[in-house]
Amino acid sequence: MKPLYETAPWGELLRAAQDEREIVTVVRQLLYSVDPGDLKRLPAECRDVSVTNVETLGAWTTTLNHVELVAIPKPQQELLRVIAEVLTCAQAQLASIRVRGAPARNH
Repeated sequence: MKPLYETAPWGELLRAAQDEREIVTVVRQLLYSVDPGDLKRLPAECRDVSVTNVETLGAWTTTLNHVELVAIPKPQQELLRVIAEVLTCAQAQLASIRVRGAPARNH
């Protein structure tokens, strides 16, 4: 059975988000679905999953997108790929909401 972080419709959930608070909530749900043991095997700079608002979401997205995946074992590469993909989608939805003029609300 695949872990929830690989099977949940994160993209759909993020595209349905109407404001910053909802985006942060979806990202937090993803991060809480990852087994803590799996997180411990990630590079140190990728273990801090405390996304509390859009600023921390942006910072963590940048960090993950700069990690060199080549030297990371394959299971951890897949986890980082899924998380980075969701965070990137979250950033795109955030930009879309801001363009539409939705009020900014931090969680």
